[in-house]
Amino acid sequence: MGTCWVHIHEGKTLDGRDPEEFVRELLGIPHEKRILCLLPIGYPEDEVYKEKKFEPEKVHDGKW
Repeated sequence: MGTCWVHIHEGKTLDGRDPEEFVRELLGIPHEKRILCLLPIGYPEDEVYKEKKFEPEKVHDGKW
C-alpha cells in the first residue's frame, strides 16, 4: 500500500480553477466543508523510490 499527501488549499488547477472547488464538485462534498488536502491510498504502479546515500564528494562549495 502507498499514499501521497496532496495540498489542495492554495493555487489553481491547470485550467485556472480553484482546486478546492474542483475537488468539491468531483467528489460531491458540501460547500460548508473545507478541503485542505487529499490523502489517496492505494497500490503503487511502480517500484518504490529508494533514497540514495549522501555522497559528500558530489558537493562543491564555491568550485566545480
